[in-house]
Amino acid sequence: MPYMDVIFKAIKNTFALLLRFLQHRHLPIILAIIAFVSMLGTLQKGFGPMDDLRLRAKLLDKSQLPERLLDTGIIPENNGKLTTVLASLQSSVRTEDELKKMTEYGTCAWWTYEGVRFSNWRPLEHLTYWLDYQLYPDSPALMRAHSLVWFALLIFMVTLLYRKFLPVGVTAGLAAVLYFLDNSNYLPAMWIANRNLLIAVTFSLLAILCHHKWRSGGSIGFAFISSICLIASLLATEAGIATFAFLFSYALFVDNSKWSKRILSLVPAVLIIVAWRIIYNSLGHGGYGGGFIIDPVREFASFANAVYIRGVVLLGAQWAGFPPEILSLYHDTMTMRVWFIAAGFLVLVLLAIWPLLYKDRMARFWFTAMVLCVFPICATMPMNRNLLFVGIAAFGLIAQFIVAMLVAKDSAFQNIGRGTSAWILLGLLFISHVLGAGIGRVIASETNSAYIEHFKSSMDVGNLEGVENQDLVIVNYPNPFTIFYTPTYMAYNQWPLPRGLRVLSPGFIAIEVSRVDEKTVTLRAATNSLMSSAIRSRWDRVFLYDHFSRGYRDRRFGFSVGEKVEVPRMSVEVLSVNHEQLPTKVSYRFEVSADDSSLRWLMWDKSKGGYSDFKVPAIGESVVVPGPFHH
Repeated sequence: MPYMDVIFKAIKNTFALLLRFLQHRHLPIILAIIAFVSMLGTLQKGFGPMDDLRLRAKLLDKSQLPERLLDTGIIPENNGKLTTVLASLQSSVRTEDELKKMTEYGTCAWWTYEGVRFSNWRPLEHLTYWLDYQLYPDSPALMRAHSLVWFALLIFMVTLLYRKFLPVGVTAGLAAVLYFLDNSNYLPAMWIANRNLLIAVTFSLLAILCHHKWRSGGSIGFAFISSICLIASLLATEAGIATFAFLFSYALFVDNSKWSKRILSLVPAVLIIVAWRIIYNSLGHGGYGGGFIIDPVREFASFANAVYIRGVVLLGAQWAGFPPEILSLYHDTMTMRVWFIAAGFLVLVLLAIWPLLYKDRMARFWFTAMVLCVFPICATMPMNRNLLFVGIAAFGLIAQFIVAMLVAKDSAFQNIGRGTSAWILLGLLFISHVLGAGIGRVIASETNSAYIEHFKSSMDVGNLEGVENQDLVIVNYPNPFTIFYTPTYMAYNQWPLPRGLRVLSPGFIAIEVSRVDEKTVTLRAATNSLMSSAIRSRWDRVFLYDHFSRGYRDRRFGFSVGEKVEVPRMSVEVLSVNHEQLPTKVSYRFEVSADDSSLRWLMWDKSKGGYSDFKVPAIGESVVVPGPFHH
């Protein structure tokens, strides 16, 4: 039929046009421009309510901040000075004194583990923020534009990398387009305070390209430039260590020199990484004691377990296109179910791509680099934005697989068993990384805004008149992770900051609040513990909040009956714990009567998605505060 001929001709012409686009000699520049323009809608978003505002408070001069904010422990001495910014801008809790000050004010919850440390050293990233605040301190739009420049550079560099390492023009172009569409790379571009990943990946790509130029016959100068770029990547963020995954994989599968020379080619990178780690630790940076960050050196056993669980989920997420955060949207008891689903999908992937891995050394290069890149990001909670390095290798391999199946029509995939799995995988890749990724990119801004709004709601206590002379007592805080950000959020909104912040418990469960005497109240979990939910069979954002909140205290560090925490004007005592050593009943004794006007009581009301005033019960009486799953 004539109209069918027209349709087929249109499809054929579209496909031919797509092939020409993928092989266009100016594709790196074209994709970089598209990357920048496609994100221009984020320029109007302003500052993010958490890390963006925390960094802003640490980059401004003290004279520009509310005096009360200086009491929270967030603001360092010589705030805003270049030396301080370079040394500790991304430091949250680096010393015992810092933790003590934050706990006393309430920026860290009373249940924070006394040995917790969480501090990042990213001086190159810090320098870019310092420049922002020297040039346009009140323009989040220009700061976001600055980040978009790094995003465009990243896309430009990754396209160059694919063109150097993939022999067929259409394969390199396809890999670059798929990487551009993937939502793991554009999420950091939507968040000012996440610029570190964009910088690190850009310098990492340059390091790999220079290493390739050196090893393929270039001058020793390229080895020097590669080393400098590796240092820059590490000084942008700890994830820069993933650069070594590519260099190691290159030595195994790409380098054609003798094995002794291949090993020697890795020595500069090893020395740089070891020296960086020694300096990093000697300056007091790193993470310990919290479940959010695991130090691979100091907590090797926990890290090994995280690699086993998180690594499989992260790889499954990269190939299937689902957000790895799903691991945190279920109760802990559901973790292995998610793991088995991800592992099953990876078996399908391995069956499908095995012929390609068997015969193509470049495919083995991508595969090995991909797997090794997963190891560093297992040190933190699985998040899409941490897949930037993994995606570089994954999409190189995915593009090779797709071209072998459709364009080259490789006979190796026609084996009956593997051929079936290959076609199934091809269909899933099209759904997730073309259709799904394309739709995801279109709605990314709205999706990210919704995510931010949920986190912002827990900090939105409102403009409370007279609270500067009161302790703000919140019975059940829905997302304890954001307690740390609440003071800077309030300060930015020009709300008065309380004398102290007293969060009594997370808002994960229904609790019974009882008045023991004039100055003492107790909280008892209706089920399970005050620190976790008893609901297991469903997914909910509450579990994500739970995982985030473990940054204060890893579950390895339980509580004991009789354990006390003293903060100004309030004493906390654990009265009972469950089998996991988590508190089920806690006593809070105030310096004044619980009804005293110096205490301002709030509770989180799930039904309205915000805070309400809380009336302390009379002596001898109790009241139940509903939890998120309470009906």
